Amino acid sequence: MRLQLLLLTLCSLLGGLGCVSTNYQIPMGRDDFGLNFVTVFVNGHRGVFLVDTGASHTVLDHRFAKRCLSQMTASNLRLAWLGAEDTDTKEGVIQEIQIGGYRERGPFKVNVLNLDAINNAPARLRTIRMDGILGADFFLQHRALIDYRDGSLRFGEAPPGWMGAPLPR
Repeated sequence: MRLQLLLLTLCSLLGGLGCVSTNYQIPMGRDDFGLNFVTVFVNGHRGVFLVDTGASHTVLDHRFAKRCLSQMTASNLRLAWLGAEDTDTKEGVIQEIQIGGYRERGPFKVNVLNLDAINNAPARLRTIRMDGILGADFFLQHRALIDYRDGSLRFGEAPPGWMGAPLPR
């Protein structure tokens, strides 16, 4: 535990240069539909993000992106979700992302699109409005795991045998 604290302190002092936070567990909130959400700080701006391993890409809602990204460019990527047509996307760069005690410096590429069709759906109006979606690309890049039993998002090394982590020999 002391070694872990020392490593985290060194990472913090070095400004996160090449440091990957380990063994963080961030509690997830749930909405009326059982969907998991976490608070995410993108370039210092607070947002609420859906935790969705079924989404191929991490996206920011266009309104949230205007607050936290310095610039956006057109993208050739076409994204769609159930019940929606392909949606034009933009692309931006995240310089820093923080979820609970887990913090990483970028740059990380991110997609931007209008999430109004999801946020304004009649069934969703009584629940959490999302500023973004953490997709499978995020989970792979940041070595994040969803622990449904504990209701948390975990960062660091996966336990042996969990989601493809090597089993001990």
